[in-house]
Amino acid sequence: MSRLIPKQPLSPRLSGFTIIESLLSLAIVGVVAGFSFPLYQGYQTSHDVSLTSSQVTSLFRRAQSLAISGKAGTAWGVNISNGNIVLYSGNSYATRNPSQDEQTPIPQHITVSGITDISFSAFTGNPSTTGTTTISASNLNTSFIVNSKGFIQ
Repeated sequence: MSRLIPKQPLSPRLSGFTIIESLLSLAIVGVVAGFSFPLYQGYQTSHDVSLTSSQVTSLFRRAQSLAISGKAGTAWGVNISNGNIVLYSGNSYATRNPSQDEQTPIPQHITVSGITDISFSAFTGNPSTTGTTTISASNLNTSFIVNSKGFIQ
């Protein structure tokens, strides 16, 4: 015959998590989240400034390239306003051909100052204006210069 071992009830300490253990775990998760969120926001802001700077310089170079190539036989330019970067065909944003516009949105917390509208003359690629464009958000900023030859530094 087999010998049966009677089951003994589990002691209360071995039956699961106590409320103290659960609260302690929740507190640790809260502290980690409290430190992580500001770091994530800083990273996101830094990424947005870097991305917007890359987009603006890329569109400036593209506008100049299109103007030099003579696409559409007209000047090409870039306008930054109302949360958008617009690559346009024409001598100015006001007299552009809207059917050829290419819009790129920028994050709301990004501020662009300096040159916010520039066009490059057809076939020569000379800029309509020279100067600095600054892209910033909170305490981060990046700048680049467009010189008289259209070089972006």
